[in-house]
Amino acid sequence: MTRPEDFLKEVAEIIEQRGKTHGDFSKSMEITAHMWSLFLKQHITPEQVCVLFALLKISRMATGGISTEHVEDLVGYGAILGALVERR
Repeated sequence: MTRPEDFLKEVAEIIEQRGKTHGDFSKSMEITAHMWSLFLKQHITPEQVCVLFALLKISRMATGGISTEHVEDLVGYGAILGALVERR
């Protein structure tokens, strides 16, 4: 059985890898928030983007079952949200 701290290390590695392929997480969340704000005609923050992505993962788990990948992504969005909140 994986220990929670080992699982968190795995998620940290995934975030680092995705940073190399997808760019800086804070910039990505800012761009997404801006695009969603324009589309919805309502201000969306980068923090809200993280919450909404987390809810999407929870929805997928509710309809398709819980997988390690979904949980990794959920924890990853939580970590990114935490980092964004701490930067305020």
